[in-house]
Amino acid sequence: MNKGIQSIELGFLLLDALLEAGEPTPMSRLAASAGMTTSKARAYLISLMKTGLVTQVGEAGPYELGPSAIRLGMEALRRVDAMQTARRVMAELDQTTHLPAVLTMWNGNDATIVAQNEGLRDFPVDFRVGRALSALTRTAAGRVFIAYLPQAWTAAQVRRELAGNPRHDDTRHITARYLKEQIALVRENGMAVVDGFRVSPGILLDGYSAIAVPVVDQVQRRCFAVSIIFNRDSDAAQRAAYLSAAQQALSHTVPAFPLTA
Repeated sequence: MNKGIQSIELGFLLLDALLEAGEPTPMSRLAASAGMTTSKARAYLISLMKTGLVTQVGEAGPYELGPSAIRLGMEALRRVDAMQTARRVMAELDQTTHLPAVLTMWNGNDATIVAQNEGLRDFPVDFRVGRALSALTRTAAGRVFIAYLPQAWTAAQVRRELAGNPRHDDTRHITARYLKEQIALVRENGMAVVDGFRVSPGILLDGYSAIAVPVVDQVQRRCFAVSIIFNRDSDAAQRAAYLSAAQQALSHTVPAFPLTA
């Protein structure tokens, strides 16, 4: 790799510290996070304020991302192609886990399968492209959509499923309260994990587990779920490796935040 300009790299450490803080932050805390002295951080912050990347709240207050940083972020979001990003995530998971993978998109009325990998060719269930995902409360991908889409978009289907879940022994435990707890975990962990799932009223995959990760387009208001499917009896080390692969794939995308109504 060619030699870069170290001062720019050091300045970005402060910007990254502001991003991680998620709120206006005192200089001392920024300096500590960036691994530099307060006097050194002050010099960099002065330059960053001149560019508009950082602003100070009051004359002696904490520091916050400035208007130039906001414009950069908005333009970066505008240029993100969520479909391409979701396909890259699926390709990365395919390469790192060698598991069956499927890409699902919310199309305005329901979730539809838009891509799959070769691992699904010999799978016992047909996840063909164009097929609707008829289960939100009972699948990992479905819980991603519940967690990241406005509630009004999924409410009708969720109500129908909650009414039907008591008819099956494997879904009887999925009540409104249970689902609320699971959706909170999805948002906290940035992914959904389901052990044994019913993809439709007549199709149960009891011997399989699934991990689904979100790709959200805040500008065009689209949401995708990338799922990998593995044997439910996978040992702890394998399961941990699959979760790690999902987290690694997510780290290469724009962080997902729930869409607002």
